[in-house]
Amino acid sequence: MKQLMLGNAAVARGLYEAGCCVISSYPGTPSTEITEEAVKFPEIYCEWAPNEKVAMEVAFGAALAGKRNQCRSDGSGCATGCEWSDSCEALWSFGRYRTGAGGNR
Repeated sequence: MKQLMLGNAAVARGLYEAGCCVISSYPGTPSTEITEEAVKFPEIYCEWAPNEKVAMEVAFGAALAGKRNQCRSDGSGCATGCEWSDSCEALWSFGRYRTGAGGNR
């Protein structure tokens, strides 16, 4: 069935159909409306984070648990996330090494 919807609702629907289980957001346009639309799907756990770093940590934890996730933030939040991403990369590499998922031991 075809349905006409706004862009934010379409993004939320796409996340749902892609199997996203966790959305962690720091409020700010346009992420606010996407998270508000996604919360309508009971299969998606949505939460507001106190800052961008915490939102990324929640999403990263979900990724380590093997869950599809989305971290939403405004433009300035991306800069905060980039500062934190180096430590994520190190943890991700360590996790892949420990589980053998990376192939390079």
